[in-house]
Amino acid sequence: MPNKLKKAVNHFNRWNDSLLFVYRNLKFMPLC
Repeated sequence: MPNKLKKAVNHFNRWNDSLLFVYRNLKFMPLC
């Protein structure tokens, strides 16, 4: 795998993880 692609995949995975983290926290919070 080229280095640039590897870096992009790592970045995407980190971004995805933080999104999942936020989503999980939002689910536990009352929305109203």
